[in-house]
Amino acid sequence: EDEFIIPVGKEGKYIQSLLERNYGENIWEQLVELDPDLATKLSYAQIHSERHKALEEFENALQGDCDEEFWQKFLSKNDWIFGYGITYNMASAVTEQVYVGGKKINNKGGHVCDYLATSNGNAKYTVLVEIKTPKARLLGSEDRNGVYPISQDLAKAISQVQVYCSSWGTNSEGKNQAEQEFNALTIRPKGVLVIGNTSELNTRDQKSAFELFRRGLSSVDIITYDELLERAKYILQD
Repeated sequence: EDEFIIPVGKEGKYIQSLLERNYGENIWEQLVELDPDLATKLSYAQIHSERHKALEEFENALQGDCDEEFWQKFLSKNDWIFGYGITYNMASAVTEQVYVGGKKINNKGGHVCDYLATSNGNAKYTVLVEIKTPKARLLGSEDRNGVYPISQDLAKAISQVQVYCSSWGTNSEGKNQAEQEFNALTIRPKGVLVIGNTSELNTRDQKSAFELFRRGLSSVDIITYDELLERAKYILQD
């Protein structure tokens, strides 16, 4: 019963059935591993097709009012977007909803970050990623001529990521587990914040204010959804 036989002349029918089941990328990656010469082109074509569908879903969702839970699940399911575009150093998500520490003396509370990622390379380092929505504001109202402060949305999110990084830095149990499971060291963990959309920046002063603030941060990288979308488009260039 563990054998599967495709009758001669029925190959097309079974392949079509396989396609119609709408499997995730994992099944096609398994095909590549089992028989690279036979399956590579078909598998990569299917992966490419699925990613184009995800890109279309991404663009449509940006026009809607999806909440944080949607974006967390979407980026988890489509980690190729999340991984390739998340930092200037390539990073890959390895687990989500990770406890980073911060429980009170009564063992309650604690901080849970959306993703634990690792940088790519021979030496891997942990990266903590927090997901907000594209609708979150980046800047507040003009304070004086040409001066725009960051919004409360952005200020709170940055503070949250900084606290998570600090908590993770003192969470010896979590750090040891990450090193064992993912071979990733924790050295002053980098925080990444996915938030907002630069389409709200209408003037040169606004664009300048946001970029100057972002470049001035040393412990948190900020990437907006429109930037993430453009990165995904670049990955899928034919």
